[in-house]
Amino acid sequence: MTTIIPVIILILSMLIFLFLQILPGTFAIFYHFALAKFSRKKSDDLSLSFILGTEIFMATIWLLVYSIVYAIFTGGNFNNPSFSFFLLGGITFALAIVSATCYFRRGKTTATFLPRRIVNGIIARIIAIKTQKDAIILGFFTGVFELIFTLPIIVAANIILQNTGAIPRALVIIIAIICTIIPLFIIRWFFRHDYNLADIERLRIKLKPHYRIILCLTFFALTLALINLGIISHG
Repeated sequence: MTTIIPVIILILSMLIFLFLQILPGTFAIFYHFALAKFSRKKSDDLSLSFILGTEIFMATIWLLVYSIVYAIFTGGNFNNPSFSFFLLGGITFALAIVSATCYFRRGKTTATFLPRRIVNGIIARIIAIKTQKDAIILGFFTGVFELIFTLPIIVAANIILQNTGAIPRALVIIIAIICTIIPLFIIRWFFRHDYNLADIERLRIKLKPHYRIILCLTFFALTLALINLGIISHG
């Protein structure tokens, strides 16, 4: 398998991790409530615990998917990954459409596609947080809500890693986790420099059209790259 297209796919995947918004939005609300209830030091500690929970979740998903893909390929029942690339290309094309039309709700808000019942449940969980363990659990399970967007590209990345020996696997996983938590550290920086939730939400609303365009175009580019790779693998 050629190395150029797999590297492009991995780079596009990292961009998607950077621009998804459910985790940053939840983290901003979480930090806001933490500052209202606790001292700044405890709020900072809780924010780091939330980020740790996110890191644990991403590492768990990556290692789980990697183990499954590795077992399939080493089992000798799946020697040609071309069909999987075509299938994943179709999924990422659908996600490109969803990103452009349904990822954000309409209006001057940063609300995403999550149903209000789930959002209210997350907020209730945020309000109830008192310990670092609670924050870790919240950070861990918040990642579940974006699996519809992240799981297909994690699967694609792991199939690529399984078939391209020139790419260091551990490094890719580490970079993916870093890309996921960079937005959280940016929001944490804003709070630590006396910005409040309203300031951050205004900025996120201003950037929302750009997020939508970037996610849509990145998923579409990922679709083309996956289909191209499927054609190469089939040949």
